[in-house]
Amino acid sequence: MLQGMEQLAMEMAYNESDDMDIFMQVDLDTIYNDKFISLFNNFLINIDDNSVAFNFICRKRVNFSVPWRDLNYGEDFERMARFLKNGYIVYKVPEYNKIANNQHAIKRERRYASGLKYLKRILHNNIDLIRGYGVSNYKLFKKFFKSAGFKKRSYIFVFLIYLFVKISGLKIYNYGDFLNNEYVNSNSLNICSYFNFKL
Repeated sequence: MLQGMEQLAMEMAYNESDDMDIFMQVDLDTIYNDKFISLFNNFLINIDDNSVAFNFICRKRVNFSVPWRDLNYGEDFERMARFLKNGYIVYKVPEYNKIANNQHAIKRERRYASGLKYLKRILHNNIDLIRGYGVSNYKLFKKFFKSAGFKKRSYIFVFLIYLFVKISGLKIYNYGDFLNNEYVNSNSLNICSYFNFKL
């Protein structure tokens, strides 16, 4: 069963690729600069069969071993956490904003819907964010609220969404006593330090 548009795109490419081919994710509403290209090329020179880097750059076999969840938000950290849990080496970019810019995407939801449909989409996105970050208990909810950058006045709203997710029985993708973003940030390698690359 397909899990989201990312998984669909990967499966469409599957039949056209060889086992040694490299797969990666590119956000079409993100602007990538020359540093991104340099870092990408640097990683390609050093890539091995058990490595995953920023934008999910890895071998075909590795990429298909961890399917995408059907989530609008939070899917990146959820998937990266599963790569780590499955024993892969994960590399992160400490200051991703230096190689890519998606600030214009902050208001992208207005492009997709308006009125009640817009509010419904925002609600759905926050539900997926809670599921993707692995917010499985109240202790993690407090960490999540702080790390996700919500404004204090939205606490009750976000907390009610968290309660809805818990009561409704929707799957929360949690892999330990931590948020998935914490798990990824604590257990992945700094790609710049590891490959002696300066942003």
